[in-house]
Amino acid sequence: TAREWAVGSLDFDKGTAKQRAIGFEVSIRVLGGLLSSFYLSGGDQGLLDKAIDLGERLLVLMETPSGAATFEGSLRRPVQQYGYGGTVFATAGTFSLEFTTLTRITGRTEFARGAYGFLHHIGELEQCDGLYCTGIRVAPHLSCAGGEMTLGGAQDSAYEYFLKQWVLSGRKDERMRRLYTRAIRGMRRHLVSEVNDVGGVLGAPPLWIMSAGTHTQTGPTKCNSQRDARLTARVTSEGVRAAELAAAAAGGTGGVDITGAASVAGRKGGAGFQQGKVELGAGSSNNEATAAAAAAAAASAERTRALLARAQRQGSLDADILAYEDSLVDVASGGEASPVSLRMDVEHLTCFVPGLLTLGHLWGVDTSGAGLPPTAAATQTASGRPVDAITHDDLMLAVRLLPGCYDLARRTPTGLAYDTGHWTAATCPEGQSETASQRCHTFQPSLVENRHRPEVIESMFYLWLATGHEVYRDWAWTMFSAFEATSRVDTGGYSTMQDAAEPRRGRGGRMEAFFMAETLKYLYLMFSGNASLTKLPMSQWVFNTEAHPLPVWGSEAESRALSALGITPTEFDPWELPLWQGDKEAEPRPLHARHLVEAEPRPWHARHPVKGTQAVPGID
Repeated sequence: TAREWAVGSLDFDKGTAKQRAIGFEVSIRVLGGLLSSFYLSGGDQGLLDKAIDLGERLLVLMETPSGAATFEGSLRRPVQQYGYGGTVFATAGTFSLEFTTLTRITGRTEFARGAYGFLHHIGELEQCDGLYCTGIRVAPHLSCAGGEMTLGGAQDSAYEYFLKQWVLSGRKDERMRRLYTRAIRGMRRHLVSEVNDVGGVLGAPPLWIMSAGTHTQTGPTKCNSQRDARLTARVTSEGVRAAELAAAAAGGTGGVDITGAASVAGRKGGAGFQQGKVELGAGSSNNEATAAAAAAAAASAERTRALLARAQRQGSLDADILAYEDSLVDVASGGEASPVSLRMDVEHLTCFVPGLLTLGHLWGVDTSGAGLPPTAAATQTASGRPVDAITHDDLMLAVRLLPGCYDLARRTPTGLAYDTGHWTAATCPEGQSETASQRCHTFQPSLVENRHRPEVIESMFYLWLATGHEVYRDWAWTMFSAFEATSRVDTGGYSTMQDAAEPRRGRGGRMEAFFMAETLKYLYLMFSGNASLTKLPMSQWVFNTEAHPLPVWGSEAESRALSALGITPTEFDPWELPLWQGDKEAEPRPLHARHLVEAEPRPWHARHPVKGTQAVPGID
């Protein structure tokens, strides 16, 4: 069986020390898969031991001055780092779900500390309103290698983990929610654009797409006048204005949003998630939900004050310095144009965003902003960016963005989606008027291969879950039918295609791991009926970026697996732990989980002090 192979034959010391693995990919695919299998099995000790072994090896990749994991490493002991000079935002920022889960199970805080080391310094990479650069230099300190911003390839999953880490933590990691809110508001303002297809249906509404962009001004704060008025050119503990520190010390709540998101017009069927008696859906007026959110806001304010004080003492950047009031990232009050130059690309990898917005909506997150003054609205429109992208609630924004993603498949004769495409401004045909807000465009595929990527179908799954609209299952079935017609191999499996529009160009000769882990899984959940969702209730599970389900902390799903081994889950706040620095002097740790949970647990860093770290308020 798969379990017997994983426990008996999976050996991370096989191969040579020179064979390299991309740490981020191993974490989301292998470590995430082992942890998910452990929970779904009801608590299989052998699977857990394998997960801990792999987590220890990956942790070595995070022993860098900046806290960002090196791009590659040899997992054979002793683990070797490769790619030390640089990485990308996604590979550095997509470890938190798996590594905090390891800490939750074992009580060993080094896992969470390793994953969060990069997040403590993330502000060094900010380009514009919660959006970060793609290329990263990790030594001697974090810095940007270029000014490109995108929610697509090389950045996507880091933004995804902002929201999902908050969900995984039982909605306690408020800083992660704030990082997510700020990033999505930045996307709304700067990266969403609309296109009118010259070859489309006359009079059809324009498509909304999420483009990649480049910051055209220098410095992390040259984004809009509101941020310039609040921050200095380099956001460090010395750069935080005295007024901000005074406000935090006075006990401000930090502007935590405790309102539910609005419902989409015409919604039918779907409902928000249920957890106990608290409704986590759209438009909830549940008093218990409001009270719980208010309590979380108060706790967040207390953590914020502690972290700001800590940052002053340490002289290091801290994420809470970046997590000011939500209003900080509202668009500029004046009429200035966005400093982001758009490429007008549409990328399949970016198309997870409608699903992410919908997931946030189901958990009660609202990232919409206030309307623009007339001058600013005119500037926004003139740049090809729809004003409604700022004001729509998250579910409506997802509804508007998904058709531009499905268009990648709709326009091919096979129904297979192009991997990427590009929109170019064009002259409008007769009868299709051109105004400042209604420019015309033509589409040209940039990368024609089809790799059976999951992102569009993933978003269809979440929108179907939230709205109950059958159109999303219709679209998903059309895409699956295209796989069946063009890609299925007689001997078993499905092959990638070299050209989505021209099957005669041949197959790619491989089947991607994410096709099994993600694409087919989302299709199964959509078409298997309510039974599968009853067995895997979405209020108790969150999918990592490879669609491996991990249980929400405190849920029945988590308790069922851990109690089978007599494990009490560890309560911790990863932001209040010392930064991970390798801890070379720490004694070797046993792998067996039963020996990792002490009767009277103490903080791991108290048992094994880390040289050079500062005391953390409330812990040391």
